[in-house]
Amino acid sequence: MAHRNDPAVEIHPLSAAELRWLLEPRPGPLVSLFVPLESEDRAQNPLRVRSAVRQALGELEARNLEGRALRERRDRLGSLVERRELLEQPAPGIAAFDHGTGTRVVRLPFPPPERVVVADTFEVRPVIRELSHVARFRVLAVSPRRVALYEGDPAGLREVPRDPIPGSLEEVVGGDYVEDTLNFHSTHAGGRDPVYHSHGSAKEGRALDLERFHRALVAGCERRLAVDPLPTVVAGDGTHLAALRASRRLQEILREGISGNPDLLAPHELHARAWPLVEKALRAREDELLASFERAFKVDKARVGIAPVAEAVVMGRVRRLFLVRDLRVPGDFDPVTGEARPGEGGSPDLLDDMAEAVLRRGGEVIILEPGRLPVDAPVAAELF
Repeated sequence: MAHRNDPAVEIHPLSAAELRWLLEPRPGPLVSLFVPLESEDRAQNPLRVRSAVRQALGELEARNLEGRALRERRDRLGSLVERRELLEQPAPGIAAFDHGTGTRVVRLPFPPPERVVVADTFEVRPVIRELSHVARFRVLAVSPRRVALYEGDPAGLREVPRDPIPGSLEEVVGGDYVEDTLNFHSTHAGGRDPVYHSHGSAKEGRALDLERFHRALVAGCERRLAVDPLPTVVAGDGTHLAALRASRRLQEILREGISGNPDLLAPHELHARAWPLVEKALRAREDELLASFERAFKVDKARVGIAPVAEAVVMGRVRRLFLVRDLRVPGDFDPVTGEARPGEGGSPDLLDDMAEAVLRRGGEVIILEPGRLPVDAPVAAELF
């Protein structure tokens, strides 16, 4: 029977990488649960999850799922009720996706519509815009005494496992160097701009040891960060940032970092210094994408409006789909024929359907704030 730490039940952050995983083809039936959570009356949260699980199991039984396959699903999904880290300190909502051999849970930064879907594909429309838009980033705090990795969003940072990134210079070159030969002082109050100094015969070996540390740091980051590339701010001495940016495989490392000794900064202080750098980098990338769209528009490599974009989507020609945050168009989009049918207020959103079709075909979805789309239309696309 599954328990609260069952490795078959994984908790994942909200990310574009997670959306790509959800869109991969896999054998059904697949279960998608969306549950809004209460932050005050938290006793209701297990009841809501249990109700959603009961409905999902009923639909699986209606599809003639039985025996061991059904028991395993019941155990995994039922164990969500016991996940205290989800329900006692809840996000506004969760989405759970069961694929027969495991369940992935995604914390949501908004309360989703309460919904249970059992189908041959995962239901991603309720979260597709958030998954494409969320501004996640990392902070890599590097000092000779400690290396720490954080993941965060505009709300804050949390420390995450760093392996295979080395945890300190000592881990790479041995303890004697750190304890006996490497010290630092700051030239400013608050630990900014540290100056490292050595003494004795170890002074000659300092450059070599730092080089070994940087090689191990780069190798570990290339393996760890490539799994889910995110904008990454380096906090620490500028030599660490320079070593990491020298790697062609670490394009997510931002040019600007947080100078000084990160050992003296709490996570909330790192976040306060990192987020403006990330926000600036994200805005710069958005500007580049919009400039690329405008160049494409001038040479007839872009489409504007629902019908022209829908036609390009089904032909697999959409490289980037541009949507406006919170702008919805009720209706249905047929991913086979490209027909876009307007609907009533309670209908699904056809723009979300188009976004899902683009992502399944390997394109990218860009969510813009109102006023950023340079054309007067609800949707636009840059073509391959």
